[in-house]
Amino acid sequence: MFVDITNSTARVCTYDGPQAIALAMKNIQQTLRESGGEIFSVAGDGLGAFFPSPSVACRAALSLGAWRTGLDGSNLGIDYRIGIHVGEVKEIEGGFYGASIHVAARLEQATSPNSVLISSAIAEAIRSDPTFRMTSIGPHLLRGFEQAVELYILHDPSNRPANKLVRELRSRLAQVSQPITPTIAVLPFEILAAEERWRLFAGAFTNELTSLLSRFRMLSVIASDSSKRFGSGEIGYNEAGRSLGSRFLVQGSIQADSDRLKLFAQLVDTASSKVIWSEKYDRVVGDLFTLQDELCECIAARLAVRVETAELERIRSQRPDSLQTYELLLRGHEHYYLHDKKSNKIARQFYKRATARDPSFARAYAFLSKTFNLEWRYRWSLDPGTSLAKARELAVQAIRIDGYEPRGHSELGFAELYGGNIAGSIASYERALELNPNDADVIAEYGDSLTYDGRPQEALMQFATAKRLNPVEPDWYKWCEGGALFQSGRYREAVGVLQNMRDPSEAARLLAASYAYLDDQARARSWASSVKQKHPQFSVDYWAETQPFRKMEDLDHFTKGLRLAGLN
Repeated sequence: MFVDITNSTARVCTYDGPQAIALAMKNIQQTLRESGGEIFSVAGDGLGAFFPSPSVACRAALSLGAWRTGLDGSNLGIDYRIGIHVGEVKEIEGGFYGASIHVAARLEQATSPNSVLISSAIAEAIRSDPTFRMTSIGPHLLRGFEQAVELYILHDPSNRPANKLVRELRSRLAQVSQPITPTIAVLPFEILAAEERWRLFAGAFTNELTSLLSRFRMLSVIASDSSKRFGSGEIGYNEAGRSLGSRFLVQGSIQADSDRLKLFAQLVDTASSKVIWSEKYDRVVGDLFTLQDELCECIAARLAVRVETAELERIRSQRPDSLQTYELLLRGHEHYYLHDKKSNKIARQFYKRATARDPSFARAYAFLSKTFNLEWRYRWSLDPGTSLAKARELAVQAIRIDGYEPRGHSELGFAELYGGNIAGSIASYERALELNPNDADVIAEYGDSLTYDGRPQEALMQFATAKRLNPVEPDWYKWCEGGALFQSGRYREAVGVLQNMRDPSEAARLLAASYAYLDDQARARSWASSVKQKHPQFSVDYWAETQPFRKMEDLDHFTKGLRLAGLN
């Protein structure tokens, strides 16, 4: 069983909201335990519980109405949703896993406030019990499952759900059955060339681009066989998107002769029919396979970044309590990349809400891991060792949930790096890049790991690839590239890259050390002052303990620069 308090974010902002939610959660847990339940998961405003039988679980669910009344008899004004399913569950290293848990979570997400949604397996188990009554809302295909499941509203014999509730639940289920990540379809590119080989090239190009996009696990990609039906341009973007079930469409044209190929690609948001990204490519015709690979890799990486940006822009106007799982992940990203203690805590809460809303969303666990890595790195917790261990645990959990999610492997690479296992870190990054060789962020993180392994020249090659795939590179790309340039002794180039960051303050340590080696003491001490201002507890000795350089001379090189800049 999964239970969730609805509209909790809005409720917690009221005068007595926090106390009411805390009391409600206490009463829910007490009621479930007294009804024979065992609580296995509590996450803010929701929880999961096991029961010895379907009838015990259903009886507990129907008894939960009592906790909506406070100890003084007043209505707490808090609503709930409940989903119940039965099946096998495995306990692995303190965590619980199994398809039945995911089904129960999907049902809780789909149901309406103050209602209980059960699966056909539960319905069959309690059908002969006269203390229960059920109303079927038909079969539905839950996200992530191949077969439809008939679902029922559970209620006691004295009440029957209104037709309005049945219609509402069917509508909600239609939504929860959709992918949690944005959908994208690649339409056939228009051919502006007479030769037959270019028609064949365009078909292969469309298939390859679709294949590469599918490696980005945050995208749900429509199959080429479905997309090719909409290549004529005779229907509008909105209709094509609706027919394909796709939020974003990729389309374009190919013009070629014997010497040159000109390719135009654009990304369309079908909800508004607006073009949100476009680019032209002009290439000399050589080996067609090489040309196809180069263009597809570049376009796929840029499309993935642009879709995520568009989704983030869309959700900024939404109330936090209305955000869906993927949107919670993006809102977390917004805060995480600010790299300060307060923002890291906010990001963690968004990622936790994403994992609570969908326990099978591996990417959310991966980014939750990242917040603990950052907490350890900057000494934001009283027990840094526990933070690092938690980061690794969450990365392993992400991989266990979805071994084909590259970000789980890359986060394990990050945790292994700062745990001092550079070989393990590089192996994890290489596995992530096997799964998706065009994820620019993972490529850049891999480059950073190579720098710590004493291979800055190889790292610089990775950063060049990341920037090619994601030309509007985030600051941390430049930060990592600056680190590789610094370790190569190319201090002036490092300064040039770091000063080009939108906010160079995060690279203050590298800038201070670089200017010190350039014998520019005024700038070196100025950036050293910035380090102390942003991180008042900074000390060279502790910072050195957190740096996973494989070669001691590389670490000594950096710490010497920091001390020359006046840090201690």
